[in-house]
Amino acid sequence: MSLSIDGAETVGSEFSLPAPITPPLRWRLDNALARFSLKVPSSQTLGALIVIVGVIAVCLWQLHLPLLLTNTTTTGGDTGAHFILPAFASAHLLPHLTGWDPGWYDGFPLYTFYFVLPDSLVAILSHVIAYNLVFKWATVAGTLTLPVAAYLFGRLCNLRAPLPAAMSAATLPFLFDPTFTIDGGNIFSTLAGEYSYSLSLSLALLFLGLFVRYLRTGKGRTIAIVVLCATLLAHVVPTFYALLGAGLFGVEEFVASRRRVKYESGDSVLTRPRTVLVRVLVVCGGGLLLAAWWLVPFVAESAYSTSMNYSKVTTYAATLFPQADWWVLVLAAFAVMFGWWRRDHVVMVLSVLAALMAAALVLDPTTAVYNMRFLPLWFISLYLLAGWMVGVALSAWVRRRNEILEIATHAHTPGALSGALGALALTLLVVVPGVLPSLGGILADIGIHQGANQVANWASWNYTGFEGKASYKEFSSLMATMEKVGHTHGCGSALWEYNANQNRFGTPEALMDLPYFTKGCISSQEGLLFESAATTPFHFINQAELSLSPSEAVAGMPYGSLDVALGVQHLQLLGVRYYMAYSSAAVAQANADPTLTLVATSGPWPMNGYGTPSTITWDIYQVRHATVIEPLHNQPVVITGVGPSQATWIGSPGPDGQTADGPAMRWYLHPDEWNVFLAASGPSSWARQGGGARWPSTSRSEPKTTVSSTRVLTSSISFSVSRIGVPVLVKVSYFPAWKAEGALGPYRVAPNLMVVVPTSHHVVLHYGTTHAQLIGELLSVLALCALIGGWLTQKRRMRALR
Repeated sequence: MSLSIDGAETVGSEFSLPAPITPPLRWRLDNALARFSLKVPSSQTLGALIVIVGVIAVCLWQLHLPLLLTNTTTTGGDTGAHFILPAFASAHLLPHLTGWDPGWYDGFPLYTFYFVLPDSLVAILSHVIAYNLVFKWATVAGTLTLPVAAYLFGRLCNLRAPLPAAMSAATLPFLFDPTFTIDGGNIFSTLAGEYSYSLSLSLALLFLGLFVRYLRTGKGRTIAIVVLCATLLAHVVPTFYALLGAGLFGVEEFVASRRRVKYESGDSVLTRPRTVLVRVLVVCGGGLLLAAWWLVPFVAESAYSTSMNYSKVTTYAATLFPQADWWVLVLAAFAVMFGWWRRDHVVMVLSVLAALMAAALVLDPTTAVYNMRFLPLWFISLYLLAGWMVGVALSAWVRRRNEILEIATHAHTPGALSGALGALALTLLVVVPGVLPSLGGILADIGIHQGANQVANWASWNYTGFEGKASYKEFSSLMATMEKVGHTHGCGSALWEYNANQNRFGTPEALMDLPYFTKGCISSQEGLLFESAATTPFHFINQAELSLSPSEAVAGMPYGSLDVALGVQHLQLLGVRYYMAYSSAAVAQANADPTLTLVATSGPWPMNGYGTPSTITWDIYQVRHATVIEPLHNQPVVITGVGPSQATWIGSPGPDGQTADGPAMRWYLHPDEWNVFLAASGPSSWARQGGGARWPSTSRSEPKTTVSSTRVLTSSISFSVSRIGVPVLVKVSYFPAWKAEGALGPYRVAPNLMVVVPTSHHVVLHYGTTHAQLIGELLSVLALCALIGGWLTQKRRMRALR
């Protein structure tokens, strides 16, 4: 038997061999077999994976993973009040992501002035996962994704290993940095309630990496736009950081493209200066337009928000250069010098970003953004620079060691694995107590203060929930009592006497959760999102009148001392149905007030170490004549020369620091003038009066009318009147999205309520949309259509090239 040379045919045989496998078929078979083979990750991938897993593991260890998997009600700081917002959104807002919430401040526009993304994700996922669990994981999402985002930032910017992994490792000491605890980004701030900021910061770093890739290669435009949109919807301050970073990378690329020929991914496609500008505008503009449905109302309606009048922090040196972080400052300084000498584009941009954030903290007038909000962005820049420097040093050390030992290595990745592990080890030394106990004193001497246990204690407080507190029985009984009161005497709003020792429940803001634990029957007059309601300043004046130890949260208000009689008048004006008191001074005055009726008590309860008295009893009073709808006896007077902003409506701080010169605030402080309401606008038949002058104590009287069939729902109010044309007061916070059917208005009246003039015997008010919201939605729809169209066009081009 003989074979042909090529093996294609036999001679004198009963069978034939198959023809040789053609290269395309062999290639397909090899690919098919490769799917079933185990691939060994590269040293760069393995190093990055170990670092990311290590950082996340330390975070979960200190955040108490078992508690994150326990079905308890999250509390602690602002988080304990944030807790109820996604639940309300899930029940009442979806599929809309913004709307009216009657639970705080006589109602307020929920998510118009706050960030919608994290809570929307919780609201959606809570239909699949237990609400308590999904909320807990939402609060730590930004923390757990930050090391991933930092790595992807470095990787997408084409930094060589182990630099991306080292920058990821550097997020660990940033997350545990104890020098700021509420400004955002680190774990302390996240546990205090700034989980939206943390998520936005992670998204901002991811966006910058995606943006650089698109800027240089033209790939990933759609995902870069979407991530920028998500960054903005999570929090506006890190979005400033992302946009500034994109602008700086664009400038760097623009200058480089004018000086030299630059090719993309080995192709002979020149990135021209014009192309750079177009890409910057497309991505940044596209991301903002995609979020316009939220951004436009946020900006356009901001006059109806409240400034907390925070005092600007001016201790710049101690704030920007704390002794505890001087080691980071030193490493970052070396990174700046060495990186600029090497003309490393990432170091150049991060260093300029750090300088801009420091300048923003110093120069910010705090009229819109509290200047300390920029501090975390200063620090994340420093930590990333420090990580870059550590990565460069470790890479150089490994390269030198290999040269001495004559060890062969890949020319572009010396230390891809060992450098990443070294960076992780150094960060563990800084963060985790007990790694090197013998060096504990030395670490403190050089400014390294290991702080992981502080995080552990705070996380335990938060995630054991209300249920894990010694005073939980008191809290749950009080919530049950208020729910019973609402069912017996009618649902409505309650003002509770404030004291910081209510932290015994898990947070001083625990009673803000009344709407959640009473199933929406009893709303809290005080709420967390202070800036979101124009009624906020008036509430805190009431709180000071009805609390022995008030918080006086809005700075500069004309606060008085405990005066229950005056406070009850204000409660009647705002339609507040219940007053909850416990201090002996407040209870004594309440018992002497004929307009208050004691309807329930809860207690006595032990104070659990919070000082005297040793026990506490809550007395719940019903406020008489506190109806939500009330006909007016006199025609309102329109104040001319005022706008929607609080500065013209309630005034601005005077030389004494108090805000009392605005017409609405002056009127609110003098009950003897309440027989005539002040309006920001109204029918032409209403009298006009200058805001700076004294207005008449009387105006044209109105005929008597009666109100009946009142029905107050989440985002609508209806009632009937016996006579049309007579103004009717609606004791719900004014916002321009409210529309009236069967009446003129609504018109804004002091302090921040609504008046309608019925043109029909049946009136319906409903919460709708503003012109700004419609414009924003239109822009977002156009942006989404353009995004989808561009993505489809790109797909067709790619298929054509194949």
